[in-house]
Amino acid sequence: MVKPRKILEKIKPYVPGEQPQEKGFIKLNTNENSYPPPLKVVKAIKDALNGRLNIYPDPQCTQLRRTIAKFYNLKPEQIIIGNGSDELLKMIILAFIDENESVGFLYPSYVLYKTLAETYSSKINEYRLETDYSLPEEVFQVKDKVFFIANPNPPLGTFYPLNEIERIIKGASGLVVLDEAYVDFSKNNGLNLINKYENLIVIRSFSKSFSLAGMRIGIGFGNEELISILNKVKDSYNVNVLSQVAANAVYENYDRVKQTTDRVISNREYLRDKLIKMGIKVPESGANFIFAKVKNPKCVYEQLKKRKILVRYFNAPMMNDGLRMTIGTRKQVNVLLKELKNIIFDNP
Repeated sequence: MVKPRKILEKIKPYVPGEQPQEKGFIKLNTNENSYPPPLKVVKAIKDALNGRLNIYPDPQCTQLRRTIAKFYNLKPEQIIIGNGSDELLKMIILAFIDENESVGFLYPSYVLYKTLAETYSSKINEYRLETDYSLPEEVFQVKDKVFFIANPNPPLGTFYPLNEIERIIKGASGLVVLDEAYVDFSKNNGLNLINKYENLIVIRSFSKSFSLAGMRIGIGFGNEELISILNKVKDSYNVNVLSQVAANAVYENYDRVKQTTDRVISNREYLRDKLIKMGIKVPESGANFIFAKVKNPKCVYEQLKKRKILVRYFNAPMMNDGLRMTIGTRKQVNVLLKELKNIIFDNP
């Protein structure tokens, strides 16, 4: 048997949330949007099936980049499309990190940053959040070649003020990657900063607010020079025909998408308020999930699973004192609250 690279012997692969094969689960463990995309988006996908599958997709996603550029008042040359935002994260490390150069990121945060850095033999610097989840002072003077920061930051949902994000960018000696996968559920965003700072790339996802997790689409924004570098390591046909059509249709039906986003935010605040009234601490969230500090979280996770409700438990420091719960529909939220009350009452 051919042996893999030695580095892979030490790497712990990224473990995504459980995807149950059995039907009937309320799935609140992977931060998908519980509401479907607009019907016009689904229709656009179906229409694209007619006579389009035997030819390669546009390798540059030209129409989609034009649509996005017009929507955000940018140039198409400032935009790159990925097979999910995860591919863009991988492309950034591949494009900018030489062996033994360092990659930095917060802890806790999106675990994939560490997995990707290890895969490419990078040095790693983890910057642990303060006990109140605020940013540690050292992140405002990072020396890493690439520094990743998610805003809002999973699994907590913390949204860092833009003045703090700017302090990080100004103090960084390398590239800052602002991962805004959940930012549509927040009150602000840092996209306009790409025209102000030459060392910034902003990453967005279609999996959360746009309800297209199954299509795997991500966007990278930056100045033209940074995007041209990423294009050098991009796979030729990395985004399929149907994904490009779906993504384009989302922007053409953005009003409906915004309605869904507003419903998720409303459900989030409803759930958080109810949990706080139950005596559960819930940090404020700017995402489509909350982090609920229930007692005996692993036990509660297992009890919810028996009741066919999936949430996420992380057995790691600063994360093992609670459960991350994706915001579902109002009906799903009420079922979750009912079962939580039963579990807490039975296991005080």
